[in-house]
Amino acid sequence: MGNNYKCTVKLAHSRLGNNQFNDYPIAWNDHPICDMMKSKYRDYQYIFLNHSNFPQVSETGLCPFPAGTYWFKNTVFPSNVVPEFIPEGYWRITFLYSGAGNVSASLYARVKHLLV
Repeated sequence: MGNNYKCTVKLAHSRLGNNQFNDYPIAWNDHPICDMMKSKYRDYQYIFLNHSNFPQVSETGLCPFPAGTYWFKNTVFPSNVVPEFIPEGYWRITFLYSGAGNVSASLYARVKHLLV
């Protein structure tokens, strides 16, 4: 995928984890994929370093994004990455890619605030 593909990220929340997700009013719309990988992804790629087979992106970027099957496993996001206003519960993060063809991927996560 090159910059001819745009990425939209949508969030949905399920308080009870019963697979009844409600759209959450935060979205990230229509960013060219290569620009996204060079900026937003690059800022957070350290989180996935030992928990994913996603490529590491250098300062010069990564374009086109290599075709492949990618995964995340047992990833724990640092508390400073998840804003405090995000409620506990189960989340569906959907990545929609539009361009020469349409592709989507969903990531499921659980947010739990720990009392310190």
